[in-house]
Amino acid sequence: TMASMQRIGDEPFLLPYMQYDSAKYETYLEEKKEIMHDHFTALLDSLSDRTKYDIDIISSPATHSRQKCRFGIGRDDKPDYNGLVHMMWKFGGGPVIVVDAFPIASRPIYNMMSILLSIIQSKPEYECMVAHFTSVSYLSTLSEHLLITMVYDRNEEDMTDRSASFCSEDEWYSAAAKVLTELKGLNVPNVSKLSIIGRWKGVKIIVGQDYVYETLHLSDGRSLTYKQVEEGFSNPNSSVSCKALDWLCGIARIIVQENDEQNADAAMDLLEMYCGNGNHTCALAAYFSRILAVEINPNLCAAAEENFKLNNITNAHVLVCDSAKFANQVLRTKKYALYAPTAESKESAADSVKEDNVHEPANLSTRSKKKHAAALRHAQRSTQNKNTAGVVRSQMPRADAGRKDDE
Repeated sequence: TMASMQRIGDEPFLLPYMQYDSAKYETYLEEKKEIMHDHFTALLDSLSDRTKYDIDIISSPATHSRQKCRFGIGRDDKPDYNGLVHMMWKFGGGPVIVVDAFPIASRPIYNMMSILLSIIQSKPEYECMVAHFTSVSYLSTLSEHLLITMVYDRNEEDMTDRSASFCSEDEWYSAAAKVLTELKGLNVPNVSKLSIIGRWKGVKIIVGQDYVYETLHLSDGRSLTYKQVEEGFSNPNSSVSCKALDWLCGIARIIVQENDEQNADAAMDLLEMYCGNGNHTCALAAYFSRILAVEINPNLCAAAEENFKLNNITNAHVLVCDSAKFANQVLRTKKYALYAPTAESKESAADSVKEDNVHEPANLSTRSKKKHAAALRHAQRSTQNKNTAGVVRSQMPRADAGRKDDE
C-alpha cells in the first residue's frame, strides 16, 4: 500500500537489497572480490601452478553505469508526490520502496524518469497512457539512445468497460506519438534518440523503433556497433562490457598465438554457445578463422546476423538452436580435439574446443538431419592437424545412444 512506502532518492540511498553509497564503491568491490575468491579457492588451489592464476576484476563506474532498468509503477496521492511514481519491492516482502531518483541508472534513464511520469499526467488526452500502467522498462546506450517500454495490466473486461479508461490501440498510439514529440522538444540531457513501446496482453505498439544501437570502443582501436532489441538480452553495464571484450580478446590472442607456434598451418575455429546478439562474437571474429555461434532466441539471432553486417564480420554464422541440445545431440556424437594452453601462458582461458572428423548423427530423422546440416557445415574441422603436439583427442560416447529422438 502507498501508506507503507519508503522513499529513496539521491545517494546514499536504500535499495531493496543493499545500502548504496558511490563513495564506498571500492569497498563494495573488495567485499565482492573476497566472496568470489572464497567460491573459487578450491578450484584455483587444484591447478598445477597456482601462482599464475587469479580472478581478474573488472570495475564499473560508481554511478550512472546501468543501461537497463525496470520499475513498477505506483500511485501516491501525497501532496508532494501527486500521481505516478517509480517503485521497487524488498526481497522477501516488506514495504514498497518509491524511487525518486536512481543514480546507478545511466544518464539517459536518470534524466528521463521523472520527466516521463510528469508529461503523461500533464494533459487529459494522455489519460489512456496512465490508466492500468503497471511497470516501465528503460533500455539505453552509451550512444545516448533510449527506448522506453510501458507495460499495462488490461484484461478482457476493459475492452467492453469504457469507464475503466481503456483505450484502443490507435488511441494509445496517437497519445504516445504526441508524448514522444513533446519529450523530444524538451531536449532531455543525454538523450539523442528516443522511442516508446506500449505492451499489454497480446499487444505491442511501437512508436519509433523497438531497438537501440550501441557502439563499444575497444582498447585495440576497434569500434563495434550493436543492435540491441527490446526484451532481448544485452549487457546492462556497457562500460564493463567494453572491458570484458578487451579481456576476452586478450585471452584469444594468447590461445591463437600458442596454436600458431605449435602448428602454423592449422587455423583455429571457435564455437560459441548462448551467443545472444553477437556481442562477444563480433569482437572475437578477428582472431579465428570461422565462428559458429549458437542461440535459441530467433530475435537475438536476427540481431546477431545484423550486427555481423554492421561490423563487416564475414566469418561468423548463427545457428538457431538450443545450446544444450546442440551440445548433447551434435557435439557428443563426434570426435573432438581439446586445445590446452601451455604452461608458458601468463593467463589461462577456458579450453577452446576444436571439431574434428564431423559426422551426422546416425539416429536422426531426415527432417532433423536437415536442421543440423547448417551446424555441421560450419562446425566441420580440417583433419590436417591430427598429429599436432599438445592436442588431445577423444571419442565421447553418446549419452542417449539407442534412444529415438527426432528433435
